[in-house]
Amino acid sequence: QGAGVLRLNGTNTYTGTTVVDGGTLAGTGILAGSLTVAAGATLAPGVAIGAFSVSNSATLAGTLVLEVHKAAGPAYSGDLLAVLNTLTCGGAVVVSASGDPLAAGDEFTVLSASAFSGSFTGITPAPGAGLAWDTVKLPTEGKLRVHARPVAGADAASAPHGSTNVLSVAKLLGNDTGEPGETLSIVAVSSPTPGGGTATLGVGTITYVAPGSGASDTLSYTLSDGRGGTATGTVTITLTSANAPSLNIVSVPVLVDNQFQVGFAGIPGYTYRVEDSTNSPVGPWTFLTNLTAGPNGLFNLVVTNDPPAGMRFFRTIFP
Repeated sequence: QGAGVLRLNGTNTYTGTTVVDGGTLAGTGILAGSLTVAAGATLAPGVAIGAFSVSNSATLAGTLVLEVHKAAGPAYSGDLLAVLNTLTCGGAVVVSASGDPLAAGDEFTVLSASAFSGSFTGITPAPGAGLAWDTVKLPTEGKLRVHARPVAGADAASAPHGSTNVLSVAKLLGNDTGEPGETLSIVAVSSPTPGGGTATLGVGTITYVAPGSGASDTLSYTLSDGRGGTATGTVTITLTSANAPSLNIVSVPVLVDNQFQVGFAGIPGYTYRVEDSTNSPVGPWTFLTNLTAGPNGLFNLVVTNDPPAGMRFFRTIFP
């Protein structure tokens, strides 16, 4: 108990549970009993790179310090904490890497046990730019694996001043990418936004309230791959007057056989709210339908001229 470092090398001869509380236990020895590393304490297996064995169960709640090395080939080596029975994972992991630069797919076996339980709060520092440690594989398989962080694609939207807008999380994730088999999710949003709006993350949606003035705003969200990798996604929002007409009309409205036809351009796969006005290009506006932009971003509206009007004005709103 208390600050300091105890190095255990060789096989100990005492029995019972060893509790590390406030100090550091290090070395390459074999512990005959159980081991508990309390919060605030540190376990550092190995001297340089080496193995530390526990002949019973081990519970980690402090800091686990590991060293790994990547050589040409590549060849992988690293510290090993070997537990005969159950290893209960907890606390933080700090990794020191040496040798060749790490890359996605690199893997080190640093823990072994007959059974694993629990999880670590985090693994630091990051193994390199655009890389993260797999926080799932370590407390379940004992393997310290490097994987690529997810990548968030750029998104765009438009919103009238002061409006409340609901963005689909699934659509924002549509152009975000991760490693095969990963399930991406949005775990947080930044609010207030730089332009003075607000954002709230719900179940499957983000509610964005646009500011009352300004030309543009930015909504930022945190993208997670569920395995310790995160990235920041950005939605660039064009702000318009509350009664402004649509800016994405690519073919002017024409009246044919009592039906108005108009073409729009948008973001492929995005669904837009289509509105019309029979009074003026600044409204008031009436909801007509929702239309989804095709693979080339184009989509068309055909609507019956009812009630009859010599001229109609159209606009789209996303989302």
